[in-house]
Amino acid sequence: MRDIALVVFVAALLPFCVRRPWIGIILWFWFGLMAPHFLLWGFGRSVPFAMAVAGFTLLGWAVSKDDRQPIEWNRVVVLSVVLFFYYTFTTLFAWAPEAAWDYLSKVAKMMIMLIVMLSVIHGYSRIRWLMIVTVLSVGFYGFKGGIWALATGGENMVMAGTGTH
Repeated sequence: MRDIALVVFVAALLPFCVRRPWIGIILWFWFGLMAPHFLLWGFGRSVPFAMAVAGFTLLGWAVSKDDRQPIEWNRVVVLSVVLFFYYTFTTLFAWAPEAAWDYLSKVAKMMIMLIVMLSVIHGYSRIRWLMIVTVLSVGFYGFKGGIWALATGGENMVMAGTGTH
């Protein structure tokens, strides 16, 4: 039942990701931080939710001109781009090239979404929504882990789900 609920929830929000890419960024951020699909036990665990959200968000970012702003190329943004190029350079000389290219592709996807995020998350309201999602996502696992620790008397460790890092 949770699988169907999450699939329906995300499917209902995908058109909003195209219309308002900042909603897509917040949803993508939620999947990155909380990973709600790892709380499922059925088919929903293997659905690439974040990829679907990112695709619809990128489509919305490409077609909407009024929702995005030019990126402010400050020191942090420039250093992030330089760091990505450094990662690319070091991947060329990696000891395990296959694994290194896999990780670089993950980092490249995150950098693309970072550029989109810098373009569409602006203003008090959007930043506030991003912070609310961050606090609730991290707070959920903190609360859940606290209950687990109290229920087991601190005997067992609170660990991340399978497939998370």
